[in-house]
Amino acid sequence: MPCREMMSCKLRSAIAGLAVFACLFLQVQGSSPLLLEEWCGVVPQINLKIANGKPAEFGKYPWMALLHMRKIFFCAGSLINNWFVLTAGHCIFDGAPVIARLGEYHRDTDIDCDNNNRCLDPVQEYKVDMLFRHRLYNDKDYTNDIGMLRLDRKVEYTPHIQPICIIVDSDIQPYVDEATWFKATGWGRTSGDAKFASRVLHELDINRRPKADCVKAFGQHLTPEQICVGNDDGNLCNGDSGGPQGRNATMYGIERFVQLGIASYTYENCSKVSILTDVTRYGKWIRKVVEWYGR
Repeated sequence: MPCREMMSCKLRSAIAGLAVFACLFLQVQGSSPLLLEEWCGVVPQINLKIANGKPAEFGKYPWMALLHMRKIFFCAGSLINNWFVLTAGHCIFDGAPVIARLGEYHRDTDIDCDNNNRCLDPVQEYKVDMLFRHRLYNDKDYTNDIGMLRLDRKVEYTPHIQPICIIVDSDIQPYVDEATWFKATGWGRTSGDAKFASRVLHELDINRRPKADCVKAFGQHLTPEQICVGNDDGNLCNGDSGGPQGRNATMYGIERFVQLGIASYTYENCSKVSILTDVTRYGKWIRKVVEWYGR
């Protein structure tokens, strides 16, 4: 008797108004995977600490990657499996010796500790041995602003180094399009007049805005692969480029953090609005790079 795909999916307000959307997929032979990595987006049980509500919780985002060249921080990214970091296309530089630092929280310390002297394991640095930028990337209007970095050795997961979830099933796109806000993380400047990037990882809930707001601000058309976001009192800023924006989702009975956007570019002085690359629309491209060039 031939196998058939069985899928039971219940979406509670999708991801538009609530922090969680619930899906139960019963996968059998012949079905397509929903996620790039089966075990992803989960924060291990470690002691967390909140500082003033603005810095990110200690150890809460173990998929964050800090990218630097000769110790100069230039972009962020997200670990998506044992070999690859996802980032923005404009963060890809041909011939440059890029290093991906994983397990980072405070940029000035190799071992991050809270005020109670509870410490995470040391950060891990990986050389990048292959660069992938989407072939349709346009450096004039930043369309198709997505890229991937292959690391020179396999990442061994630890409590403070874990992969983020990437949706590779395009059928989920309509629900992603209904998301009204995103959780953003990065080491970018904390305001438009700040001189330097943040020393510690910050988080921000940022709202989806009508695309017309970004068209008015930037004076250019937005493609379906771009998302307009922005808050009246907060925004993405210089240094956040390449970092992830996403939401919590309960998949396969486990609450996970799913990446939905990549920080692309922002308005002058980091005010008004910013543009994200819609990650879900590139799920097939991401999976193809991993399958063709992964180890």
